[in-house]
Amino acid sequence: MSVPSQMKCLVKETEKEGYDLVTRPVPKAGPGDVIIKIDKVSICGSDINLWKWNDVAKVIATIPFIPGHEATGVVAAAGEGVTELRAGQRVAVENHFYCGSCYLCKEARGDICQRMDQYGHGRGTDQGGCCQFSRVPARFCYALTRDLTPDQAVLLEPMGVAHNAVDSIDVKGEDVLVLGCGPVGLFAVAVAGALGQSGGGGGEGEGEGGGERIHASEDAPSHKQHIYIYIYIYIYIYIYIYIYIYIYNIYIYIHTNTHTLKHIYICINIYILFSNLSFVSYYSVFHYA
Repeated sequence: MSVPSQMKCLVKETEKEGYDLVTRPVPKAGPGDVIIKIDKVSICGSDINLWKWNDVAKVIATIPFIPGHEATGVVAAAGEGVTELRAGQRVAVENHFYCGSCYLCKEARGDICQRMDQYGHGRGTDQGGCCQFSRVPARFCYALTRDLTPDQAVLLEPMGVAHNAVDSIDVKGEDVLVLGCGPVGLFAVAVAGALGQSGGGGGEGEGEGGGERIHASEDAPSHKQHIYIYIYIYIYIYIYIYIYIYIYNIYIYIHTNTHTLKHIYICINIYILFSNLSFVSYYSVFHYA
């Protein structure tokens, strides 16, 4: 595959909203690197933060960089020492550049490497997928062994997030509840089915596998559910205060014979009585509404 000398790419070089579309030389492959002709790059929620360059972006990225950490393409050239990939081979990019030598990497937890660099975030590399050609270490490229379309292959990275989470728990033969069905949540539903949860598929009702045992909800708790939560919290606090006041009143009644304090005791108990009645009414209205 012929590689041109120039390419277009998006870059963020200053702390401001947006990116700049520029023309740059195509990067050269160093030892252990490959040059990928980018086919597709997808947009993650973090990319919105990077576009805006808000407080989140300042934590997760370092200027300058080319954005786009979910990318797929074709190997255009390979650097010295690269034997596992060849020109013309389709790959998906692993955007987490783990070191391989820290304690967590040695414990097979490269996903939370202590010295993590990140493709598309300016961490350890200025490269990203929002360009025509990108330089990536060959060890962070996964060769595609199935006939996935570029639109499918570019989603392997977010699917990997879901797989990493679901695979950390043993879902085989179990019921699974997925709360929050954005892209990663939907992948979690699919991955759980593929890993052998009890229903074999799902969603709200039946999925492609015909199962009914993965329960997924894209909705946040309703207003009515929030009210129930507040009521339960109120019950807990109310009972605690009620017991404290009741015990304290008994103490006062036992340890004093003054007329005034006995009147205070009676007033407090009347207040508690009416509070109970009002609470029951309040709870009933919202519980049965």
